Amino acid sequence: MFGERYFQIALVISLIAHSFLFTTWPGGGSLTDIRKPSRHIELVYLLPAPKDIEAPVAPAKAAVQRAEEVGYVDEREEKVPVPQKKDFAEEELIAAKAEEDDGSVARERTLSELASMELDEKENYVDYCFFIRENIQRALNDNYHSNQSYLEGDVLLNFTLYANGELKKSCVVDSYSTAGPLIRTLVLKSLKGASPFPPFPKGLRRSEVSFNIPIAFETE
Repeated sequence: MFGERYFQIALVISLIAHSFLFTTWPGGGSLTDIRKPSRHIELVYLLPAPKDIEAPVAPAKAAVQRAEEVGYVDEREEKVPVPQKKDFAEEELIAAKAEEDDGSVARERTLSELASMELDEKENYVDYCFFIRENIQRALNDNYHSNQSYLEGDVLLNFTLYANGELKKSCVVDSYSTAGPLIRTLVLKSLKGASPFPPFPKGLRRSEVSFNIPIAFETE
C-alpha cells in the first residue's frame, strides 16, 4: 500500500520536472518566446528624393557618351548620325553643281573627249588614269576613318587636269552617284589632297584632259 503511494508521489514529481524542462529555455526565455518574436520585422525600400531621381538615358545619347569615352562608335550600340561639317570640299561640291548642273555635262564631255583620241593616245590615257586612281585611293585610305566604316554608297568622280598634272576643276556626277554628302565630301577632299599629279605622258598630246573615275564604298 505504501509502495503504491510512493509510486504515485514519484510519478507526480516526474511530471512536474518534465513540464518545467519543456516549458523553460536555457537562455532565460520560454519556447513561446521563440515562436512569437518580441519585435515586428519590417522590409523597407529606401528611395531617393524626387529631385535625385535621374531620367533614363536615351539609347542614342548613351552611344554618344560611349563614343566620347572610347573614341569610336561601337557597332553593337545604336548608330548615331555623324554631324556634317561644312568645309572647303563641300563648298567646292556646291559650286561644281551650280556650274555643271548635276555633273552629267562634264561626264558627257569626258566621254566625247576620249572618243576623239587616237589609239595610242587612248592607251596612254588609260595607263595614266590607272596611275592617278591609285593615288586617289591612297588619299581615301588616309581620310576614311574607322568610325565612318558604316558609310556606304557609290560616287562617280569627274575632274579635269592640266598637262602639268595640276587640278583644274572637279565635281561629283549626281545621276551616277548614290552616296550621301559625307562620302562625296570625302572623295573631293581626297582628290584635292592627292593632287598635283605627275605631268601627262608624252603620248597624251593634250593641254588638259578630263577623267571619270567610279568609286564604291561597301562594308564587308
